Amino acid sequence: TRSHFGSSSCCAAMTDAPPFADLDAVDYGKYRTIAVRRDSEHPSVLILELARPEQLNATSSRMHREVSQIWVDVGRDPSVSVVVLTGQGKAFCAGGDFAMIERNMATAEALYEMYEEARSLVLNMIGCSKVIICAINGVAVGAGCALA
Repeated sequence: TRSHFGSSSCCAAMTDAPPFADLDAVDYGKYRTIAVRRDSEHPSVLILELARPEQLNATSSRMHREVSQIWVDVGRDPSVSVVVLTGQGKAFCAGGDFAMIERNMATAEALYEMYEEARSLVLNMIGCSKVIICAINGVAVGAGCALA
């Protein structure tokens, strides 16, 4: 009898899309404080803009979480080769906003969570396999320094 290893039907089955392709899809729509767009001339260039210009892109709790997680999605996205990170408006990132700072100083658990997110931000950026270019447009303080 002939084994499946020598048959063409075995190889055809191996090239089919895996049944979990939906898990590999990257959804940038979940990011609310980072504007995500493609360069129209170079679609493999992803432009990330910190999107709180009225607050000089100061990091809210939401933004802090988003900038720590977006690098995982970017790294998994096969359509991206290069990322340009910038801030909308006249500042790159003015550091943490007062509401986030007050929240994080309220309890030891909240402070620890913020430290872990800051650690993830740096490690996820370093671990991202894409070229990252920071277009620093103005002040960069706190988390903005880490991103820069």
